[in-house]
Amino acid sequence: MVNTDDGTPRLSEMVRDDGVGIFKDRDLLKTSRIVGEERIVGRDEQMSTLVTLLKPLIHESSPPDILVYGPSGTGKSLITSRVVNEYKSALTEQDRDLAVVEINCQWLTSNFQACEKIAEGVSDLDRVGEEISVSGLSTHKALSETFNIVDDRYDAAIIIVDEIDLLVNPVKSEDEEPAFSALLYQLSRMDDLIGFDDMSVIALTNSPDFMRELDGRAESSFNPRDVHFPDYDANQLREILRKREDAFFPDVLGGDVVPLSAAFAAQDHGDARKAVDLLRTAGDEASAEDADMVREEHVRRAQEEVEKDRILEIAHGYSSGKKTVLLSAAVIRAWSSRDIEAIPSPVLKDVYDYICKAIDHDPKSKDTLLRYMGEFETNGLLDSSIKSRGLGSGIYKTFKLNRQPEYLVETLMERDSRFDGAMEKKDLVATKVDKALEDFYD
Repeated sequence: MVNTDDGTPRLSEMVRDDGVGIFKDRDLLKTSRIVGEERIVGRDEQMSTLVTLLKPLIHESSPPDILVYGPSGTGKSLITSRVVNEYKSALTEQDRDLAVVEINCQWLTSNFQACEKIAEGVSDLDRVGEEISVSGLSTHKALSETFNIVDDRYDAAIIIVDEIDLLVNPVKSEDEEPAFSALLYQLSRMDDLIGFDDMSVIALTNSPDFMRELDGRAESSFNPRDVHFPDYDANQLREILRKREDAFFPDVLGGDVVPLSAAFAAQDHGDARKAVDLLRTAGDEASAEDADMVREEHVRRAQEEVEKDRILEIAHGYSSGKKTVLLSAAVIRAWSSRDIEAIPSPVLKDVYDYICKAIDHDPKSKDTLLRYMGEFETNGLLDSSIKSRGLGSGIYKTFKLNRQPEYLVETLMERDSRFDGAMEKKDLVATKVDKALEDFYD
């Protein structure tokens, strides 16, 4: 590489230099990529169940609605898309057309926004190819017009609604119907509304208790068959990564890279996405320093980067009020002089109220705080359990963080200037944390 007079590489050379040969096919390490069947690990049972449930499509009948649930990174989206697209190919061989529309609810906050995304997905179908405008329509009218078009041009349809539990209006009142409940109620009634009976809804969620959150109308109309995706274990994660080793050139992966990446991911609820992210980021770290191999130190640096990125990804969609609750939980672990594993809910409320005062923020009620913590648990940030203080002393919840508390504090504070007040009063907050723990335990 040609350098400038001061010894640094020229920009033109830096841009065009392909670096040391680390990646042979980096796209294999994209978690959004639908991989071939030969790369799928540990999901034979789930794949077989989905195939069976959707089999009526082959016989020109309507399959049932389906609820796919399990922790993040367990292959729900990958396997569902893989099976559904195989059915799309099978129906094409029968000279029949299957419309497949997928939406993700992660950044959506209303039923109408979800309807807009569905309309966009239908607009992009090969037998539609025209914009479907639903602006100004009611959700009922928007869905009716959209699926009338699908009914006219396709023999059957499958609507995949990913992360359905995140379709929540952040400012809804306590007695207001959840947006995801309203959407499922309307989608599951397309036969009654427009006579379209060849449609199946597949909802994907992290929450095993999702059906309990539906209101009475949705629960009576949306009667899905369940498909559970459990955590991957460390051996399965290693096999998943081994089946993607061809993303790298031969002999560039150190012997401990795959086992260490799998071990880190196994600690995080057996998250395959994290395992693949770690392997890709470790390769990026090696490429950035012109290393000839990917080694253990690259994986350890990648672990820090991926951890922070995942926190940012999850926290990005949270309101300021939810971020304040999450920060309060993190500082209890990060700033306490005590070595505690779990955070008692009374201590969390005490410290949360104190931080709210420090940043001039109106605190939420205890019930709202616990509801937010339940949402964090659904997203894999923490685990909870119920404890008793003894006969006649009542019960309380404890929370165990699944992310490094120091990363949580650092990431949340870096991205939200409102928390500057808490950082400026770090010593006082830390003292409050210790006092709250002392009052609770002593």
